[in-house]
Amino acid sequence: ERDIELPKDGRLQIDMKDLETKQDLIGSGEVAQALGATDKLIGSTIIDLEDRWHSKNWRDAAGRQQVPTEQRPLMNSTFQGHNCGSIEMWIEMLDSVLASDQKATDLREPPRNEVEIRLVIRTTTGIPLVDNGKCDVKIGVRLECKEYKGRNDEYQ
Repeated sequence: ERDIELPKDGRLQIDMKDLETKQDLIGSGEVAQALGATDKLIGSTIIDLEDRWHSKNWRDAAGRQQVPTEQRPLMNSTFQGHNCGSIEMWIEMLDSVLASDQKATDLREPPRNEVEIRLVIRTTTGIPLVDNGKCDVKIGVRLECKEYKGRNDEYQ
């Protein structure tokens, strides 16, 4: 929670940073401070709070406590034009006089969903074609979401 004044504080920047710091690598204390241990920026998103506050649709939804969640892209100036991930979030803005009358939203982990994943393979190499230029193959796939490491795993 944070009190703001519109239009002065109308832009909200959310920065996502990597938790691995020099402190993680060498421990905390004077050595880490001397080396200037800082978190590495993954990406940022900027939200215009003033636009939302003055939007009739957004204010009506907020009044009914039905502000939708949204996917916000994370951008990083080091990787111009590339999306560096996204965050799912929502924003609650309340008149500061009325804020104490309204209970804060209960934050909890979303329920688990069972999903179907469809894998499409367009081309292969090194697989011999038989039966008039066709081939039946069996492909096994294992997906470990907790330990996912993509080709850009540093930025996912």
